[in-house]
Amino acid sequence: SITACDLTQWHAGEIATAMLDNTALQVLHVGYNAIEDEGFRKLAVALRMPPDTQEAWAQVQDAGEELEDLRQEFKEVNKVYSSYLEKLHRENGILPQPGNPHFIYDDPAARRKFAAARQKNEDMLKE
Repeated sequence: SITACDLTQWHAGEIATAMLDNTALQVLHVGYNAIEDEGFRKLAVALRMPPDTQEAWAQVQDAGEELEDLRQEFKEVNKVYSSYLEKLHRENGILPQPGNPHFIYDDPAARRKFAAARQKNEDMLKE
């Protein structure tokens, strides 16, 4: 029994995670703690989960955390990429058109340079 131990929702989540490795516990008294609805839900899920699905559930939770990490990394990489792309546009006299995937070349020399590069790529594709 862990009644009246000043447990919070966070503690309940940690207990629920630890319970994934426990195959014997069937009853847990957590009264007089501030675990809130979410903490209670996590404990209830862990108590009802059959042992053979506990490992799979832990893997799902780990995958969710990894996915969130990847989302954060993508945001950072995308921010750096966008900044780099803007720099290239400025350096080469390219003005992006809002809502349009095509660009306006501000500098006539830049227009010629990119037209030549495009033609070279097209010629290589024909070979």
